[in-house]
Amino acid sequence: MSSPYHLSNLQDVQKECSRRGIALTSKTGKSHEMYQLTKALVDDDIKNREATQVFNHHNDPTGKKEHAQIQSEYQFDMDNHRAVQLSKIACLQRKIKEDEKKIEVMEKVMAVCLILEGGR
Repeated sequence: MSSPYHLSNLQDVQKECSRRGIALTSKTGKSHEMYQLTKALVDDDIKNREATQVFNHHNDPTGKKEHAQIQSEYQFDMDNHRAVQLSKIACLQRKIKEDEKKIEVMEKVMAVCLILEGGR
């Protein structure tokens, strides 16, 4: 099972959280909310993943089944980690853009203030 949450939009992730009974209590911005909900879904996936089968020389004489299981678990972990990290990166990128816009506004305000002070 892989985590495609990094490909979803906020509304889809919210619906999935609701379907699973994961609380939607975030009062932060959309990008941070997306990160929090993605992380909550991934944590739920990890908590609810199937138990690992135990292999021995009787039920897996060649070791191929155990190897396949290890590969599958590794991929599951990597997909989940990737989904959370991509969501966090997207959150930080949006925050940078918001901050850049705030800086632009402040620079314009400062420029107007300097012009007004120079006119005295």
